[in-house]
Amino acid sequence: MKLNMIVFQIFFALGVAGCSPTNRQSEMAAVIEVAKFRKKAGVSEADFLAAIRSIDTFAKDQPGFISREVGPDGKGGWIDVVRWRDRHAADSAMKAAEKSEICASAFSMLDPKFEEMNHITVAHRFNK
Repeated sequence: MKLNMIVFQIFFALGVAGCSPTNRQSEMAAVIEVAKFRKKAGVSEADFLAAIRSIDTFAKDQPGFISREVGPDGKGGWIDVVRWRDRHAADSAMKAAEKSEICASAFSMLDPKFEEMNHITVAHRFNK
């Protein structure tokens, strides 16, 4: 038990010492946006994929945008994971999306009964 506590204290100290306050603050502020959706019946797979890709044009110009990954969930739906610098950037992009013709065109292909969006503030990040 005592050895476990010592190991924990060493790892904790290394973790805290290895992160500058700036790095910890930016890690804590980062936001992951997770959207789940399905395409409307009658929308072709090719048109749907083109619409998903078209949103990249919008996203890359948004302040605080970091990355975006989209893929099928294996249950008939899709998951879109977007990384933002912070919550303000995510919220600003959502407001801009409401006025975007690119987004409006893509969103018109989504089934509104199967839409869900969550924003997660990163509490911990580990990179290889």
